[in-house]
Amino acid sequence: MNVPQKSRMTNTLIMLGVAVLVVVPFWYWFIERVEVRAEQFLIRIHRLGDNLPEDEIVATDPRFKGVQLEELPEGRYFLNPIFWGYEIHPVIKVPPGKC
Repeated sequence: MNVPQKSRMTNTLIMLGVAVLVVVPFWYWFIERVEVRAEQFLIRIHRLGDNLPEDEIVATDPRFKGVQLEELPEGRYFLNPIFWGYEIHPVIKVPPGKC
């Protein structure tokens, strides 16, 4: 290898490294981040996985696709949009004695 080819390869590797250092945090913070505010909850919908058994309507664990049984409270979550969809719903407060 002559010097210009080594220099070109080094520059390419540096550019690739910088791109990874910029793109990965951008992806996590701006694409995957889901903020659930107070008085709300998050329902996750798995896009990939095994089909649910015939008698099930809700997925009991993440290996199944579809609406997941576990709801998530307020907070910050990181969901890859390739694998997960989601819905945010308000918490409904039922007064004591009205249930």
